[in-house]
Formats: sequence, structure tokens, C-alpha cells
Amino acid sequence: MRFGERTVLCGLRKAISQAECYIYIEEQFLWDCELADVIAEQLRSKPNLALIIMLAAETELPLQHGSWHFHRRSLFFMTVMGVKTKEEIAFGNKTRVYPYGVFREDGKAVYVHSKLVIIDDRYVSIGSANVAARSMWVDTELTLGIVDDQIIDGNLDARPTKVCKFARDLRLQLWNEHLQQNGLPADPMEVLQGLPGTQDDWPRNVGEAKKRRFGHLQCYVNVPGKDMFLTNGWPNVLDPCERHFTL
Repeated sequence: MRFGERTVLCGLRKAISQAECYIYIEEQFLWDCELADVIAEQLRSKPNLALIIMLAAETELPLQHGSWHFHRRSLFFMTVMGVKTKEEIAFGNKTRVYPYGVFREDGKAVYVHSKLVIIDDRYVSIGSANVAARSMWVDTELTLGIVDDQIIDGNLDARPTKVCKFARDLRLQLWNEHLQQNGLPADPMEVLQGLPGTQDDWPRNVGEAKKRRFGHLQCYVNVPGKDMFLTNGWPNVLDPCERHFTL
């Protein structure tokens, strides 16, 4: 196609722009792209909206490529929070951004490879597309946007409402697995209040985060000034998938 095929990007933009209570993402490559702008705008317009993310705590990319991975992740968070430097990145209730790494019981990191978005127990996006410019603009991907026609009674932020059964059941199944619990409350915002870093300050270092691990989850900690991208001297060139596109 002369101008590409962008239904994955367009579908996610539309769904995110209608989020009211939560956006839940499981992601291998959480890299800065247009979706970060849409999420930032929605967080500003919806004061109760929460962004909950399950991340690969480590990377399979070697050396400087691994550094580039974490650099792009930092850029995503900077865009979402509307800040200019990595030192300004802040997680927890202050920004309503809650990123977690997933770990086994023996403490070894789980390499999250899923590409999943669930919004307000009503919308699911699942497939091969990462939250990254490459997947949105360049690479061949296959992703489903699912709005279930089986509508059921649910709760969002202590308010009775209608939700989609598939989205609600999938979210509960995943959260039960990550938190190693059964019978979680149906209201996702009630569950959020039990996650690490939501009832107190977000951990400031990895050691503190390990002490507050809950189930398989551990708070993702941004360490200002320790980004390997800065210390390894990545060449000063533009990524061919930098955010220079417009719809």
C-alpha cells in the first residue's frame, strides 16, 4: 500500500481515546511512539485514569542494542508524563503510571513477550504488534481488536456499569496469575489499590522494590543517570522509526 496499512495504530488510538478508568498493557518493547501521545492526552483529560503495565524486566538484546531498548522505554515514559528528562520520570499515584516487572518465585525475571492491551473491561487488543513505531508503521503485524458482544454487569471505580465478558474475564485471569491469588474483586480499580507502590511511595531503587514484591510483580524502577544509553555512547543517529509520522 502506498501509504502503508495502519489499522492497528488507528484502532488503538480510538480505544485509548475513550479510556475512562484503566489502560492495562503487557508489552515486550514499550517504545516511544504516537500511542504515548494519545495516552498522555487521555491521562490529562481523565483525572482518575490509571496506566498499568507489565514489562519485560530484562532485555534479550545484546550490549548497546539492549541500551537502546531501555532508552526508548524511558522516552515512552517521558512522553506519557510530559517531562523533558529521565530524571523527571516518576511512577505511582503522582502520575497514575504503574509499571511492573514480572518475576518467578526464585527471583528470576520472566521475559514478557506478550503484546496485549485491555481497556476498562471493554476492549482487548492482542496479537504481534508491539507498542512501538516499528510495529505501528513498518513491520508486518497481525493484531485483533476485540469488543465482545456478550455484555454483562460490572463495576468500574466503584460504579456499576456494563462491560464485555471476554475482556473482564481475560483481565481477571491474568491478574490472578500475576498476583498469585484467586477470587480477586471484579472492580479493577479495587484490585489496583492492592498492588505494590499504590498505597505508599513508589520504590526508589531495585533493592527496595524487591522487598515489596507482590505475587509475581515487582515495581519497575527508573534509575536517573544510570541509563546505559548515556554511558555506552550510542551513535548520534536517528532511529529510522523515530516519531516523525502523522496520520
